[in-house]
Amino acid sequence: MILAFFVSITAIVLLARLFAGMIVFALPLYCAGLSAMYAWQHGLGIPAAVLAAAAASAFALLVGAKLLVGSPSIPARVFVSLAFALPAGLAGYHAVQGIWGAFAPVGMASIIVGAGAALYFGLAAQKQLLSAPQG
Repeated sequence: MILAFFVSITAIVLLARLFAGMIVFALPLYCAGLSAMYAWQHGLGIPAAVLAAAAASAFALLVGAKLLVGSPSIPARVFVSLAFALPAGLAGYHAVQGIWGAFAPVGMASIIVGAGAALYFGLAAQKQLLSAPQG
């Protein structure tokens, strides 16, 4: 159990650097997945689902970038960064739960470590977005 704990923590720390660089793309990924599922379940086919996913993710990225860079208002920038940070935290929590579950049984310790990872990834995404230059 102790060995599994240290292996899980090491894997989480090593993958955290990889995830932290890509975590701001969690919201466009969720938008793409939801729009693709919606298009496919309504009988539009796989090519239309892929097109809908690409359009939704591009729209989320472009609107987010426009609102972050173009807005001089700090509360507006914080609101947009929170919209990107919440899915990032959710993705971080589930990534850590998956890594933990590969090495140790899921219990209270995994929930605590997952909650810490969710907080870390959410704050990392918000920091990346708020450090973007203003227009």
